Amino acid sequence: MRVNQNNEPAAITRTPSPIVAQSPRLEADQQSFTAAMTLSRALEATPPVRTEKVAQALELIKKETYPPLELIRRISALISPNITGQDQPAK
Repeated sequence: MRVNQNNEPAAITRTPSPIVAQSPRLEADQQSFTAAMTLSRALEATPPVRTEKVAQALELIKKETYPPLELIRRISALISPNITGQDQPAK
């Protein structure tokens, strides 16, 4: 039988490197609960509905001239340079 002697002092005196503790992770149900609480707080902070503005919008929608044709033309002029061949229907 052959015995292999290890005479290297560095291998014996070497100290292990410190292990860095990982920050705790939230479980899926805790993440879901946190997201729900955040959404709930955001909904509570939402200002109340202004009924006069809703009524005004409903009246505008009933008009055949809303939005004005000039506004539609201006918006289409802004959008049209950004349209690529992928968005156009096949001929």
